[in-house]
Amino acid sequence: MWETLQAKCEDFIINRGTARQVFRLSSPMMHCLCALQIAAADQDMPEERLIEGKRRYKAAFHAFSAMRGIAMPGMATLAALEKDTDGFLSALNRAYFEIRSAGFRATDYQPMTAWLLVTGASRLAWESLAAKARRLYLGMRERHPFLTSGEDACFALLLAMETGDEGETLERCEDAFRLLREKFRVSNATQTLAHILALEPENLAERCANTAELFGRLRELRCRFKRGMETTMLAALTYFYTDMGVAADDLALTYHRLRAHRGFSMMSVGRNQCAFYAACLLALEKARALPETEREKMQRLIRLIASVTVTLAAIQAAAAAAAS
Repeated sequence: MWETLQAKCEDFIINRGTARQVFRLSSPMMHCLCALQIAAADQDMPEERLIEGKRRYKAAFHAFSAMRGIAMPGMATLAALEKDTDGFLSALNRAYFEIRSAGFRATDYQPMTAWLLVTGASRLAWESLAAKARRLYLGMRERHPFLTSGEDACFALLLAMETGDEGETLERCEDAFRLLREKFRVSNATQTLAHILALEPENLAERCANTAELFGRLRELRCRFKRGMETTMLAALTYFYTDMGVAADDLALTYHRLRAHRGFSMMSVGRNQCAFYAACLLALEKARALPETEREKMQRLIRLIASVTVTLAAIQAAAAAAAS
């Protein structure tokens, strides 16, 4: 595993540089997201191909569309990775309007929600899934009105796609939130963590405890996560490991290898973000060993977590820069 993971880290750094050249005016955080999307696909990405994906993506959506917001570089990268880019973009456009028709407002996170529909569901199920996601989202907002925000629409749709009864799903989310809040405090990130852990009905308490244990062990290994949205990738890692000591050792080693590369020091990519990218790369590598259906499901989850987390960080950074 370590040889391929090391190669994945090196490709991640190269592809980050390619994205930086193609999306010069975008947030540096989005360059890392583009590289993660390429890493998930295990494909080569020449600069010319990424430029063409960007051109086609911008041509598919008008300048004031939410699809052309902060998340655009990551979505354009996904389009460039598709064999039928134009067909993918057409489906993405239809899925976006399906989400809007269900009652969701236009936000920087809706491109990822549309992408989930396109890649994870049959076209015939889009309307019912979007309506179910809206009901789940309203249920989340009823329980936590001050924590539920735009990015939760993405996880509401994921829960709609992966779970059955809506009432049971919301109760499972609430159970996970209660188990997590002592360690991770009451926050939107903790609620999102609960949504990810609630995707599987079995062993919920054990996986919540594993997430908290992994978080604590990493701090001992100088691979510290803040209690923000980045912790959501730790929940994904609990699906691959039963021993959190082994998980912490593997993640810490990946983190320190990534930090050793130029461009991932404290002055460029902060420690918290670097730890998050290391967790993404490790999760993607572990997903390679799964059967095809399970692999696609986990890669979709990892990509969604990465997209939402990095987009949120980019929005917060832009807001802080505007306020200064």
